[in-house]
This record gives sequence, structure tokens and C-alpha cells, in this order.
Amino acid sequence: GRAAATAPATTPRGRTGSALLRDFARGQGLAVNGGVVNDTVMGGRSQSRLSVTSAGALFEGEVTRHGGGGFASVRFEPRDSQAFARLLRSGTGIAFTVRCSRGCSAWKIQLTERGGMFSGSGTQWQADFTAPSQESKLKVPFASLRPSWRGQPSGSPGISADGLDSIASFGFMLSFLTSNGSESRAFQ
Repeated sequence: GRAAATAPATTPRGRTGSALLRDFARGQGLAVNGGVVNDTVMGGRSQSRLSVTSAGALFEGEVTRHGGGGFASVRFEPRDSQAFARLLRSGTGIAFTVRCSRGCSAWKIQLTERGGMFSGSGTQWQADFTAPSQESKLKVPFASLRPSWRGQPSGSPGISADGLDSIASFGFMLSFLTSNGSESRAFQ
């Protein structure tokens, strides 16, 4: 499937409001290092790219199941991990503004533990969402994030407040699998 999405801002959804993680369009919030992780790490052939524009962070690419793959993802790792953990712990979920500019609208938001995918035992906490064609703010409670390891569900939904301390990055994924491990009917 081919897809592109723009994410101007991401915030933890708090008990009394929200705190800004990163506003990509305005260059505000925590400083982050962004990068793509594609299925090429396991022999796949999917491709994606990330650019930051005046509209926000633009993630686009093409996902193919050829070569045993089937995903493309983008991750943003805050440079100040302690401030990131404090912001996550201040909320009950994560909110983000997103728009699908073309292609598949079936996406996942993900929080990745230290160690990360394919470089250790890091778990990814994921939730499915449909990226709208008009810029919209979406909210995902931490209680609905599902743990996943190497693409396979590894437990029940819900990350604990203590578990948030081990999160190293946030990002988005385009995959033929849903967060519960089943094939996505919406994947194009």
C-alpha cells in the first residue's frame, strides 16, 4: 500500500489537559531525532521517508509484503528522555493531529521501549487508527495500547504508568497487520 500522512503536533492527553511533546509545524516542544524503520531490517522491501515541512512531519512510503516484509514506520526519539517520561506520565493517553494525504488510511500509533524493535527486547505499544483526509486531532488512551514484539501481540492492552518510564520513542506505522496481530482489511 502507498500512503502519506502529515502530523503537525503530538501531545500526551492529560488528566487536566494536555502537554506538548512536539509541534512539528511550529518547531516547538521537545527536541526529537526522527527516522524511519522499514521491514528491510528483516529482509523486506518496503520503503518510506520522513521530511519536516511547514505543515508538519511528512511520513510517506510504499509497503509491500515481498521479501517477507509488510511495514514501514517512523519514530521520534526525544533527546531529553527524562522530560519525555515526565510528560507521558502526566497524561492518560496520547493525542495527535494527523491527515492522510494519499493512499492507505489504516495506521498505528506506537510507543517503543528502549532496546527498540530488532535491536533487543524492546516492546512496541500500538493502537490502530484511521487517518482522516482532513487534518484532525485523534486521541488514544494508554489503556488501549497493545504490547507487540516483532509484529506479534505479546500481552493484554494497557501500559502502566511505570511502563511509560521505559518508552524511548513515539511514532507511526503502516502495516498489513493490525495491533492485535490480525491482517488488516483496510490495508491497501
